[in-house]
Order: sequence, then C-alpha cells, then structure tokens
Amino acid sequence: MGWGLVHVYRGYAAGNVKASALQRIAVRVVIFLLVSLFLFAS
Repeated sequence: MGWGLVHVYRGYAAGNVKASALQRIAVRVVIFLLVSLFLFAS
C-alpha cells in the first residue's frame, strides 16, 4: 500500500500521472480505508 502511494507520487511529480487519475486513486484509497476500518471495528 505504502509503496504504491510512493510510486504514484513519483509518477505525479514527474508529470506522468494526470490529475484525474490521481483523484481516482485518492478516492479508491479513502474507500479502501473506510471499508477496512468498518470490517476490523466490527
């Protein structure tokens, strides 16, 4: 997970990742965190 974020950030810093793709990745990360918190909390 952390390695993927670093990889995406490096690509974004180099200009290889578009802002829309970055937004989609951010939304997926947030949803993943919410789902995992919900599953582990219950």
